[in-house]
Amino acid sequence: MDNQQVPPPRTFVADGLNRAQRNGRACASCGKRWPRPAEPIGRLVTGQPLFVCDECVVAVEALITNDAQPVSLRSPLR
Repeated sequence: MDNQQVPPPRTFVADGLNRAQRNGRACASCGKRWPRPAEPIGRLVTGQPLFVCDECVVAVEALITNDAQPVSLRSPLR
């Protein structure tokens, strides 16, 4: 997958995410910047897409549901 793909219709809040994570330049879960995260997991409430690295995708998928409520990534793997 690449960063041009459309993320799933999940909404996340930006609480606890740094600028690189909010801009898709770092994993939204662990913060790793290289290799650039490529797995889309959803969007921020502002519409910005969020991505996670290959190592975090399984853990993040297990933590989130398909609810319409915004989800926080502040504490999942830290």
